[in-house]
Amino acid sequence: GGQTTYASVEPQITKFAAENNIDPALMQAVLQTESGGVGINPDGSLKIRFEATQFIENTDQEHGQYFYGDAKGEGWKDERYRTSLDGEWKSVHENQASEYEALALAASLESKELALQNIDMGAGQILGSNYPRIGYESAEAMYEAFATGQEAQVAGFLGFIDADPRLLEALQTGNIEEFVRIYNGKGNIPTSSGLVRKNMAAITATGA
Repeated sequence: GGQTTYASVEPQITKFAAENNIDPALMQAVLQTESGGVGINPDGSLKIRFEATQFIENTDQEHGQYFYGDAKGEGWKDERYRTSLDGEWKSVHENQASEYEALALAASLESKELALQNIDMGAGQILGSNYPRIGYESAEAMYEAFATGQEAQVAGFLGFIDADPRLLEALQTGNIEEFVRIYNGKGNIPTSSGLVRKNMAAITATGA
């Protein structure tokens, strides 16, 4: 449960929450909603999500023969890839193996750096293109740091929030819908907000 997940990073979250007048349970609930609160996979690799629609847009639709994404704002629901032109289309978000295969494909088509700018990373699922905002020189440097464990991921998550007064204010006032809108973009705000509320209630109830 919550206690084992947050044991190593709880002091970071608690300190930031106290300094900024935020309920720490709300911050934990956001991480729980984004990644299940765990940013490292059972095999020790970094938990990622390859944003195929974004990669397609960021490369001027150049790789449509390898990637498919509905770019109407619902693209995160159905994103597919194939590793060869006669290969079968596979879901990017089937599991972590498929996320990593899609990432490797993107890196081979463009560059490792550009591919990494189009993945969400770690416990806070922060998009690689945000690397300058949290103090990294590249998306690759951010990836390598996040891959070392939860502490670096949570430091990045807190830095990301700290860099945007709107996110801070939404957390301070408990405006979950506004936080989700800014943090996740236009995605499914009611569903995500509901999950944050549900996770927050569970965390508060268990005292994690």
